[in-house]
Parts: sequence; C-alpha cells; structure tokens
Amino acid sequence: MSLHPETSESVVNLRSKTQPAPPTPVQPAAQKPTRVFSWETREYEERPKPNGWVATVIAFAAAFAVFGIITENPLFAVIVALAAFLVIAYGKRPARTLAVRVADDGIAVSGAFHPWDAFTSFWVLAEPDGRQELRLRGSRWLLPFLAVPLGTQDPETLRRFVAELLPEREDRPTLAEVIAERFGF
Repeated sequence: MSLHPETSESVVNLRSKTQPAPPTPVQPAAQKPTRVFSWETREYEERPKPNGWVATVIAFAAAFAVFGIITENPLFAVIVALAAFLVIAYGKRPARTLAVRVADDGIAVSGAFHPWDAFTSFWVLAEPDGRQELRLRGSRWLLPFLAVPLGTQDPETLRRFVAELLPEREDRPTLAEVIAERFGF
C-alpha cells in the first residue's frame, strides 16, 4: 500500500508485478480439402422444331387473347401476347454453353453462385435416352428449381457427393417440361 502523492490517500496497486505471458499464436484448424467438380455443358439439347411452330404459337395466343377480350379481361389478353412473344424468342435462341462448378460450399452455374442451404433436396436424373441432369429443389420462392445438365460428369459420383450435403428426393420432369420437350424446347 502507498500514498497518493497529491491527496495523501491510501492507494492499493492491483497490478501484477510480473508481466503476463505473451499470447500463444493460434494454430489454424486443419482444413478439409475442398472437393470440386467442374464441367462445361450446353444449356439444353437443341432439337429441330416442327414446321409451322411459330404459326401454331401465334394461333393459340390469338385464340386465348380473343377469349380474354370476350370475357372482358384485357389484362389476360396482354399477358397471353407477352407469353407468346417470349415463347417464340426463347425458341429461336441458340443454347448457351454453361460453366458449372459443384463444390462443398455450393453450386455455380455460369458465375451465378447458389449455396447448398438455398436448396431443400436434390435428384440426379439419368435416363436411358441419354438425358442426365442434376435437379435441385430450392427453398426460396425466387429459385424454386434448378436443373443442370451433367455433360460428361459421372452421375453416380456426383450423386454420392451431393448426398452428403442435401437429402435425396426423386424429382421427375413436370408436365410442362415434357410438353416443352415434345415441341422441341
């Protein structure tokens, strides 16, 4: 105990007389090597469309637009016209080449990254006709579904890898996908 020089009050020194030991450096945790599958594939298989498919789309759109006008629903007619335009534009667009990367942290398709927690389940579709794709069900309403063609990837190896990260649930093509495929989309 000592006296404060200005006030002459008792002062207790609570500081330790010895210096504390310097902190030991923290060793980084051993990181698991990142597993990565990457490949390039076409966005979809380009199929020849039947002759007159544009005229068929326009005819169906016109019939639905007339129905919208008759039922006094002009908004429906406008939506049908926009949908017909999009179907024709999409049908004439050539397939892009996609760069796909599947890793422990998520999946990236042509630069768009999706972490695994954005999905609720997966299914690897490998059909006898040669169609092979990784189908992911999303947990967000903005991305409810993602189908990625497998290209040259081994479906079974990729299935085992993704099964460690997501539950596997059978997911077959929807009626809309079957119809679109039938018409060459």
